[in-house]
Amino acid sequence: MLGRATLLLMISQGFFLVSGYTVNVGLARLLGPADFGTFGVVMSFLLVIQLFVITGIPIALQKFVAENMDASLTLHRRVLPRHLAYSVLVFAFFWCTAPLFSKLLRDGRLTFYLQIASIDIIFYGLYKYYLSMQNGLHDFGKQTISGIAYAVSKPLTIFVLVGLGYGITGAIIGNTLGSVGGFLVGILLTRFPEVKAKLEDIPFFRFAFTNVFYFVGLQLLFAIDIWFVKYHLSETVVGEYVSASSVAKIPYFLSLAVSSALLPSVARASKANDENRVQEIVRVILRYWLMLLLAMIVVVGATSDSLIVLFFGSSYQQAGPILAVLFAAIALLTFAAVMNTILISRGRLLPCLSVIGFLLVLDIVANAVLVPVFSGLGAAYATLIAAASAVLLSAILLLRETGAMIPTLSAFRAVVAAALVFLGTMFLPLSQNLVWLIAKCLALPTVFVGLLFLMRELNFADIKRLQAIMIPNN
Repeated sequence: MLGRATLLLMISQGFFLVSGYTVNVGLARLLGPADFGTFGVVMSFLLVIQLFVITGIPIALQKFVAENMDASLTLHRRVLPRHLAYSVLVFAFFWCTAPLFSKLLRDGRLTFYLQIASIDIIFYGLYKYYLSMQNGLHDFGKQTISGIAYAVSKPLTIFVLVGLGYGITGAIIGNTLGSVGGFLVGILLTRFPEVKAKLEDIPFFRFAFTNVFYFVGLQLLFAIDIWFVKYHLSETVVGEYVSASSVAKIPYFLSLAVSSALLPSVARASKANDENRVQEIVRVILRYWLMLLLAMIVVVGATSDSLIVLFFGSSYQQAGPILAVLFAAIALLTFAAVMNTILISRGRLLPCLSVIGFLLVLDIVANAVLVPVFSGLGAAYATLIAAASAVLLSAILLLRETGAMIPTLSAFRAVVAAALVFLGTMFLPLSQNLVWLIAKCLALPTVFVGLLFLMRELNFADIKRLQAIMIPNN
């Protein structure tokens, strides 16, 4: 079930990724580096504030609906009005504080854009509410359809409005209309089982509002570097950095699918005191996730210059080295985030929150030191420092909590295989030819997987497990 759920949610995230990168690539070319950088800064603020709405109650739904399915309708009736009221309060806060954020970044234009963007807080919050309810009910097929609806409506509305000449304003309004589309599909698809049990006395809102601060802190790690670049550097450099950041976040968006499948599954196994099942989930998910991330790091690291030019155009070429470093940094950060999801599903939120607090301080200091010296590349280095620290600290917490981790030999083999493939790319000729780029992107992960088979890290049992996920027996 976990494998099938992960596959469905990764399909949904795949649509989400295609949608997001269609928007980013299209806007980068239509708006140009300066205006695209402004749009990226606005979205970075919006994403942080939205997390106050989309992580608290929605994440709690994934956990507690999975544990109390027979009482899910009762929980829904109790929670939805409070979720909506809270969303309106967060919207009002962001609207009123927009001038302050604009002043901090020394750009008065941001006030108008931030206030328009704040409307999305309400509708995106409702979209995420119903998406999480479907997740807790294990209606992963409906969750996938709702996710696809959002992924389709967002670029459609954005490009129509930008095409009509509304520029950054049109892109921001289109972003909100995409959330409206996803929310409407979600509410139409969600079906609750009949009430068969009384709702247990659960710490729903305490869990919800505690985990908000963890996820806001995590998102800040994706935004602080952009804000430092905006403060210290030119608008063109901001646009270049935003382009690299948008590609570098691919692992994070994929990890959301893994985390969405993990949280309810680990929560149910933990409630049943099935520690063997918990340990199996930890080892299997982290092992495959590490391999996937390493393969992606190799591909992007070896082709970063070409990828930037291909997607965003020659105006963004200077972002190539930034992408190589930043992609590795965010990949590491998402690996830590998946480990933290397991801890959160077992009620170990406060230790994760403590780690995030330390990382935020480290990230701010690193950016303050490195950005003035190394420009945009300094911001990427700062994120890499924070990400490496996140992996180390999260791994220690997870090992203490579950007694399970990727076997040391497995991790060593995967890292060695990735390093060998990456070193081999240094002997390949450089070329901007599209056919050559596609060939490299296909060949590098193939060689990586081949090395894992030669090292006996992958075997036919892994193939059978993947086949069971892709084509389950009914």
